[in-house]
Amino acid sequence: MLQFMKKWHQAFKEDKAVRDAIEAECELEAKDQENQSAKYRFIEALSEASEEHYEECCRRGYH
Repeated sequence: MLQFMKKWHQAFKEDKAVRDAIEAECELEAKDQENQSAKYRFIEALSEASEEHYEECCRRGYH
């Protein structure tokens, strides 16, 4: 019975290590997606500001 408990405990620890590794990987992927989304929003905002600036310059006769 003691041998069974030792094996069960070892399997439980290994399973927990695998679950922890998977969870850490999922967290990294979520952070990466969040960073990509933030980069996209920044580029989109920069593009919109650039277009507005160009249109304003055209209205003033600079282009």
